[in-house]
Amino acid sequence: LNLCLVIDRSGSMEGQPIEYAKQACNQLVDLLSPTDILSIVVFDEIVEVLMAPQRVTDKQAIKSGIAQIQPGYTTNLYDGITLGSQQLSQAIETGRVTRMVVLTDGEPTAGIKDFQPLVAHSGDIKQRGITTTYLGFGAEYNEELLAAMAKKAGGNYYYIPEPQMIPEIFRTEFSKMVSTTGVNLKFDLKAARWVSIKGITGYSGPLGEREISVNLADIEKGAMIEVVADFEFDNHPLGHYRVASGKLTYESIAGGTQVVDVDFVMEFTADASRYGAQPNPRVDAAWQISAASRVVEKTIMGLKTQAITSHAALADLAKTQALLTSQGKTADAQEVTMAMQAIQRGDIGSAEKTLMGTMVHLDQGKSN
Repeated sequence: LNLCLVIDRSGSMEGQPIEYAKQACNQLVDLLSPTDILSIVVFDEIVEVLMAPQRVTDKQAIKSGIAQIQPGYTTNLYDGITLGSQQLSQAIETGRVTRMVVLTDGEPTAGIKDFQPLVAHSGDIKQRGITTTYLGFGAEYNEELLAAMAKKAGGNYYYIPEPQMIPEIFRTEFSKMVSTTGVNLKFDLKAARWVSIKGITGYSGPLGEREISVNLADIEKGAMIEVVADFEFDNHPLGHYRVASGKLTYESIAGGTQVVDVDFVMEFTADASRYGAQPNPRVDAAWQISAASRVVEKTIMGLKTQAITSHAALADLAKTQALLTSQGKTADAQEVTMAMQAIQRGDIGSAEKTLMGTMVHLDQGKSN
């Protein structure tokens, strides 16, 4: 690994949160090997390098440095991830998974604070070969911001409701990092001149275009990513026609850039019995999961704007939970269950943060 921990030390982290964060960092150090490279950045309104990039050979010295972290004042997230990316850039090389893990518990209150510049900056860091995972702790951070940054960064997003869960989430993320096999996945899709693209998994740009590029999440050993594309076209002469062409590009951790070309061919038929046949089960399942993400997104926005009642939200989520369970998405189904429980006890904020994580996971299209 080429790993940088970027830790929020603002005043709101004082007490149990900062102590559990230190514990999580120490446990992570124990999991790393002497061939791994680690750097640590801390931020409040001041951003500092606690540890410059170095191999993990003296774990006790690293832990002694971690013990020195003390809470400060406000939150300069932008400069924190900037400095973290600079540490990682010093050790990007073939055979290493480069990852930044950011833990924060509050809204950005210093430096650049606006939504769009922060999200764009996270995407720019990704373009330099650095994947970023965002961990949101507690009730005060902006889940829409962190989720959008995580999606742009190709990494994961976690909601941590209680400080004692911080070490567990660090271990979960570590297991994903060490099993990563492909990074910087990009899927380019070009429709035929008579075809328009109405939607595609993981894409939030303008629709109706003929050419779309989608940056996909890093992929781990034993995992797969399913991308669902919706095409629209007018009536067409009968026969087989290519409706689109695609290109998947990725970098293997073992070395080298791989390119896979894909053709999308469709048969147009006047046989009503064939048209009315059941859809391919795998395609149908992938489409239903993609649609579930939009239901979750609608529920989040409805709760935020009070456009739907808690009762209506619970009804929608119950259907989504059942669908995810039937499709083997047990972890996502469990998150939806947790969100429903939060709504039932009146904790709408916790439900929104939990569901935001579910939406990010579903939009990645990833499963084992």
